[in-house]
Amino acid sequence: MNEGVSGRRRTILMFFLLVMFGTLALGYLATFHLDTIRRIVQQQMVDAFGQNLTIEDIQVSFFPTPRLTLTDLKILEPEEDRPLFQASQIQLDLGFLSIFQDELLPKGLKIENPEVYLRRDERGQWNVEAILRAQPSRGRGIGAMLSNYTLSMNNGFIQVVDGFRSPQSETLELSQIELAVSNLSDIEPMEVYFSAHLDQEGSHVSLEGTVLDVNKVFAQVVEGENPSGPVAELRAQIELEQSALFQIARFFHIEDQFLVPHARIHAQSQLRYSVGVKGYDLVLSDVILLSDAIDLQGQVSVKGLMAAVPPTISATWSSAPIGIKKIIEWVPADVLSEEIKTAFINHALKGNLEVVSATVTGSNQENGGFGLTGEFRLSNASVDLGPTWGKAERMEGRIFVQPDQVEFKVVTAIYDST
Repeated sequence: MNEGVSGRRRTILMFFLLVMFGTLALGYLATFHLDTIRRIVQQQMVDAFGQNLTIEDIQVSFFPTPRLTLTDLKILEPEEDRPLFQASQIQLDLGFLSIFQDELLPKGLKIENPEVYLRRDERGQWNVEAILRAQPSRGRGIGAMLSNYTLSMNNGFIQVVDGFRSPQSETLELSQIELAVSNLSDIEPMEVYFSAHLDQEGSHVSLEGTVLDVNKVFAQVVEGENPSGPVAELRAQIELEQSALFQIARFFHIEDQFLVPHARIHAQSQLRYSVGVKGYDLVLSDVILLSDAIDLQGQVSVKGLMAAVPPTISATWSSAPIGIKKIIEWVPADVLSEEIKTAFINHALKGNLEVVSATVTGSNQENGGFGLTGEFRLSNASVDLGPTWGKAERMEGRIFVQPDQVEFKVVTAIYDST
């Protein structure tokens, strides 16, 4: 009996001590430690991003879990009074023991209404490079802010202005950005979901997959040297209006090399972006492109993006039957040889053309150009050969295009010489 009473007393005593300890800990956190936490956060952010950082307010809460809320955070460009990053609110979820340490390591980060302004000058330098390359004080740089935690971003905005190797700066803007990263890291592979709008007309892009070495994304490309940079393997879903397509093509300086359908397109593809021999390489495989006027399947390879010279493009595709007139409108002039122009334009060839398999390769580099090869199936076609030869109608056949010739193999046609 006495042993039972003694056991209950020990239990009550332990419970009482735990309550007292918890009360004292909470009292300490709610009074003396709050300012300490705020100072640690402020100093840690300054160590990572420099003195051009301002935070309007820092709130600390402990229930249901420890949490920091930063309000109206802004980072200015070094030696400039222009914003590089700003957000209305940043919420950091912390481990309970983390709040007793001199360095706060978040478990999760949620950013509301962020705005990012990226600029590259005529020398190829990004405005964010100074922050990324800065020697951190106390051993805590931006890498300490990228330390294996979850990240979510809501209603974001990104503006990219590129003035490198172009007499006029090109601008690309993304809005309504949603971003989710399961394990944020500057060097380790990250699982990423990203979606954004490109204009007010509903152009939209979403990406999902793996990104590696994100800390090198703004590394300067030096001619004659192999660049360093990220590797991305993503699944892309795209809906774009023609204006958004032109905007993307201009930004990457491929507007003269880019086939832009005169219609809204829906596309999906497997995407790989990585360091190449010169600049960066982009490979789009398993491409499916759908629009009101054209359906395509194929793959595209772009080598030398963001380098000092225009990139090299190679595209292979097949398609459902397309109106020949539409093809003439869409394909860049440099792609069509004189033989093809003569056959398709001067002889008034009309009808539908199915791309069995076609390849376009080339570049806008000096002494460069584009070439088209492939096999095409002609259907419901007609051609006017002039008053001497007459007309051929209801043509069915195949067209084989080589770099120096075009071969027609007509299976059936109705010939009218009158």
